[in-house]
Amino acid sequence: MITKTSLVAAVFGVAMIGAPAMAEEFRPLNTNVDLDGTLTLSQSTTLDCDVDVSLSIDGNGDATVNSRSFSAGDWQCGIFVAPSGTWTVDPGPGTSKVTMTVGASSILGSCSGTIQADFNNSTGVVTFNNVSIPGTPNACTINGSLSSTPQASIVP
Repeated sequence: MITKTSLVAAVFGVAMIGAPAMAEEFRPLNTNVDLDGTLTLSQSTTLDCDVDVSLSIDGNGDATVNSRSFSAGDWQCGIFVAPSGTWTVDPGPGTSKVTMTVGASSILGSCSGTIQADFNNSTGVVTFNNVSIPGTPNACTINGSLSSTPQASIVP
């Protein structure tokens, strides 16, 4: 005997199997976006670095990092502390986070890994609040924010 509850559960289960997974996307489409700001990087020492990350957002809302650079804030940035490895920026999870693969190296050590930072969807600002990245001789911590120009957003 099929009850009303089991029928509803079966219909819901079939509907979920057929539903496509929702993925977040960046906007505006088909444009270049710069993420600029000052980040405080801490490992063996603490430095304020001006950071510029240049992105291309394609027609599917996916971002590609074209370039990234550190410059003075503190004079060591860009000279003794530099970005390293391949960087990526992906929207989500949700519209209030970005997932990034980042790396930095110096004469004192290096850090790299995949992290999540807060994203303000109404202002296009990425905020790092004591974000930890695995490293050698120890983890790095990032604080600060990067503003997007033109303003980026995330859509579900």
